[in-house]
Amino acid sequence: SIAADLVAGEKERGTFEPLLSTAVGRMSIFWGKLTAISSVALITLIVTLISMVGSMLYIFSGGGGIDISIGAFVVIGVVSVFVLVALSSIEISISIFARSMKEANTYLGGFIVPVMILTYVPFMMDSKNIGILFFNIPVVNAVAVMKEALAGVFDPMHISIVLVWHVVYVVATVLLAKIMFSKEEVVFRS
Repeated sequence: SIAADLVAGEKERGTFEPLLSTAVGRMSIFWGKLTAISSVALITLIVTLISMVGSMLYIFSGGGGIDISIGAFVVIGVVSVFVLVALSSIEISISIFARSMKEANTYLGGFIVPVMILTYVPFMMDSKNIGILFFNIPVVNAVAVMKEALAGVFDPMHISIVLVWHVVYVVATVLLAKIMFSKEEVVFRS
């Protein structure tokens, strides 16, 4: 993981402490690391969306049954940006807590497994009848609204609920990462 290398990897190599002792503020370093991790994730997202659009156009160019609107890709893109910033912040929090890159990757692996399990929950649901409860469960809500969008369902209430939750997730995870980054006992654990 990039977060493990950018934070725990630097701690392990002994380059993190000198970085923190420079004139650059700790929060500037935090924002730089968050921007770097989120930028890589955003580039991956853009390439994935372009590939998805290209694949759909190619597969269904000879006529066929699926017509996915540009609006679906917009919903997927916007929700994905919120998800990737929140996950990047959590990865930074976990990596700053870890003493080494190996430890960070172990913690991150334990974090990613439940996230992956939650992404599969909406696959068992009918896109046109997803219950309101599922739009209030982290990770499940993002996948549920994306599934609706791909099926051509654009319920403003569902999209609004998911976006509000994701703003809350981003704010909470960024604050957690900032708190972790500012605590000496976390940064300099041995």
